[in-house]
Amino acid sequence: MRKATSAHRFHRLAAAVLAALAAAAGSVATPAAAAGAAATPAAAEAPAAAPGLEIVVNVPAGELAVFEGDDFVRIYPVTVGTRAHPTPVGEYTLTEAVWNPWWHPPKSRWARGKKPQPPGPNNSMGRAKLYFKPLYFIHGTAETEALGRPASHGCVRMANVDVMDLARLVHRHATPDLDPATLDALAADPKATREIPLERPVTLRIVYERVEWAGDELVVHPDVYRRVSRRDLEAQVAAALAERGEPVDTALVARQLEGMHRDGGRIPLARLVPGGAEGEAGAVTAAER
Repeated sequence: MRKATSAHRFHRLAAAVLAALAAAAGSVATPAAAAGAAATPAAAEAPAAAPGLEIVVNVPAGELAVFEGDDFVRIYPVTVGTRAHPTPVGEYTLTEAVWNPWWHPPKSRWARGKKPQPPGPNNSMGRAKLYFKPLYFIHGTAETEALGRPASHGCVRMANVDVMDLARLVHRHATPDLDPATLDALAADPKATREIPLERPVTLRIVYERVEWAGDELVVHPDVYRRVSRRDLEAQVAAALAERGEPVDTALVARQLEGMHRDGGRIPLARLVPGGAEGEAGAVTAAER
């Protein structure tokens, strides 16, 4: 799996995309608008966030990355919501962890006729859940075959072993006085439910970033929610090139993105810069993988 670079890279890329789009449209917007993030209003005298810990979910990539300050810690494959039930983009805080939770059907059409499920490895919430918005959680799942692609009703699903690993990391930062033996006991008993408020809320950022670098190759993730126009994708690729200090030829970028607008693909850097290897084989669309 690709190694993530930095959580701050998402913000720099969003700002660069904003500049490219604003220049093309002759308009001025805010970086928050470019990132598509709606910050959650802060409560009065809310406790400080866990120092240095940030979780970033990139919806098109189907990945969850963890950062401590500027340092990348680890990355996990996740299942995000489908186009009909999208995972909400924005900035949130994790305020509670529940180990071995019950699942109670929400009052939604898709859940009609379903019954509550007691704790256990096959429970729809898995071995742990982390709350970030009413009816939305990062939670475990036994359906690991869907990891890396959209399949949920909006929640972020992780393999049970991964969500327990993430929960332990969150507790280390957000409930530092919690005895690790307590977590060991909860991990060992899938039927032992416990709700643990987080003393220091943890930042969760859910983004919709279609382009990222994997060494000298540009990865274009699928437009799973059909939110990015061809023109906007070209602007994002141009911004990614500019971020690396590379020259930008918009016509060349447009040619290299042919066939990748919806399903994505991979493009070697040499094929994206003037005087590079445009005439050589190298760009691979999702359909060709």
